[in-house]
Amino acid sequence: MAEQIAKEFLQFYYEKYKLGGARGDALVSLYADDSQMTFEGDLRTGRIAIKEKLNSLTFKSIEHQITTMDFQPLDDSTLLIMVVGMLKTDNDPPHAFSQNFVLKAHAAGYYVKGEMFRMILHNSA
Repeated sequence: MAEQIAKEFLQFYYEKYKLGGARGDALVSLYADDSQMTFEGDLRTGRIAIKEKLNSLTFKSIEHQITTMDFQPLDDSTLLIMVVGMLKTDNDPPHAFSQNFVLKAHAAGYYVKGEMFRMILHNSA
């Protein structure tokens, strides 16, 4: 059951994430007022702040390719998901990324209680 929830969530999330400047509008229903998202070290709290952050991202197109997805039920109502993959934005070369989600059950299903995203960039200089 947890694996199915994780896979369905990720498919929905990354499909909506492709929506350019409207990605925050498309994803805001996944968050609540107590949700937190850390995007490249920038912590945002609450669905409106998260929506604004997602809408502020400047790339026009994005493609995510999931390399691995691991999940772990933390208790009866909480699911941890870890994603490692590659993403490509606009005309940039592909880059590795890591993203973690904590999904919390509520009456209508699950919402994103916590999320962390980080590009995996190595300075070779």
